[in-house]
Amino acid sequence: MQMIYWVRYLPGFALASSAQALSGDSVHQNNNQQVGGSRQVNLNEYYFKEGCFIQEWHNSPDDEAMSIARVRVELGATTKLHCLKDTTERYAILSGTGVVSVAGQDRSVKDGDVVTIAPGEAQRITNTGPEELLFLAICTPRFREENYRQLED
Repeated sequence: MQMIYWVRYLPGFALASSAQALSGDSVHQNNNQQVGGSRQVNLNEYYFKEGCFIQEWHNSPDDEAMSIARVRVELGATTKLHCLKDTTERYAILSGTGVVSVAGQDRSVKDGDVVTIAPGEAQRITNTGPEELLFLAICTPRFREENYRQLED
């Protein structure tokens, strides 16, 4: 039996101080650097083959129970269809709007929404808004690249 959860946070609920984390306050070190003009690039962010940019916030062999990464999907982009073996993933939307597809079911998402994705479920997300889509990917147990399965080229 497949279980997909769609949760909406209550107004005013702070998601693990995400505003502080995104602004680079004490919760999270800001490593942005000005690059040519007004664009900023985060030096700790990397492009992942799934089609999005990842910034690892917590992923350590010392804590096998979970990992947290900030994910950035550019304007108009869709991540590749994929699944995670033996890993439950949650998308906690921080800003922007999009459509998430889990096991062939599409759902619009916006800031404050949380999507829970069971292990092995096919998933992807599309940025449908006028700004970058930012969300936390919270994995239990922690994300390991060997559990990532790309389902399309």
